[in-house]
Amino acid sequence: MPYILFIIYLILFCWLITKIKFIRKSGLSQKTLVILFIIKVLGSIVYGIIYSRIPNHAVLADTWRFFYESRQETDLIFKDPAKYFTDIFYNPYEKGYLRFFSGHHSYWSDLKSNFMVKLVSIFNLFSLKNYYINVIFYSFISFFGPVALYRLFLKIFPDKKNFLIAGCFLIPSFVFWCSGLHKDGLIFNGIAFIMYQLQKITEEEGFSLKRIVYIILCLLLILPLRNYITLALIPAIASWLMASKFKNRKWIAYTIIYFLCGVLFFTSRFINPKINLPLSVSMRQSEFVNLKGNSFIETTPLMPGFKSFIRNLPEALNHSLLRPLV
Repeated sequence: MPYILFIIYLILFCWLITKIKFIRKSGLSQKTLVILFIIKVLGSIVYGIIYSRIPNHAVLADTWRFFYESRQETDLIFKDPAKYFTDIFYNPYEKGYLRFFSGHHSYWSDLKSNFMVKLVSIFNLFSLKNYYINVIFYSFISFFGPVALYRLFLKIFPDKKNFLIAGCFLIPSFVFWCSGLHKDGLIFNGIAFIMYQLQKITEEEGFSLKRIVYIILCLLLILPLRNYITLALIPAIASWLMASKFKNRKWIAYTIIYFLCGVLFFTSRFINPKINLPLSVSMRQSEFVNLKGNSFIETTPLMPGFKSFIRNLPEALNHSLLRPLV
């Protein structure tokens, strides 16, 4: 039965992506769309299989942990629907909704997992609680991000369609990490749609309430998944919008915005001692280093001061732009 249901849903969503207006406007042929979607589904299946092979995967592999926890949430829909719709707001911690950037004993840290568990619990209603059928639903949802990015770049490079398909859909690491039943696919969706809306605002339609609402909704989508990305996107969005006013010196907009944000970042503790952003970043680095995963890279401890951030900048650029080394 699961195999038959898998095939039925795969055919259904292959048909559906060829009928949705936003996807059809990409200009990609129906055949190309179906092939790209199937590759995305295959990527999500490989992702699930690989993480099912690690010891104690039900606890240590987030993608499977979301699934196993979601089965209980699906049962809760029928047993206690009121609790199902309200327990995502439950906060057992003494400091309430503070510790916004903390990775431990924080409502916000728990929210990213709780959000995914709730989403997968809805998939379970249609998949009969089957992980590999769930990934078809997730692949469909996360397919909109690459389409948005493709449509954006197509306006800039209209004669580079094949390169854009490869860059927006087929980079192996992207197919793997952003197809799996994990947070990354939704986060990419949010970022891609923000870029798409900004391009519409600055190059085509100008400001409109609809576009602003779309951007806010995308930020709210990213917030429960990776709140620090939401914060990091705000100066990027402001810079993009401001740069549209500078014809030949767009760098001025980015310089001004990021300088002001940098000043605000390092002086936040003087504005309110509870909002110490450098300390939050330093603590987050320490928490991440303590995870000690198999991909661990030696990292210089970051102190909550301007000098430490400057000293760590070359190493940070190396880790984010050049690693892994050939």
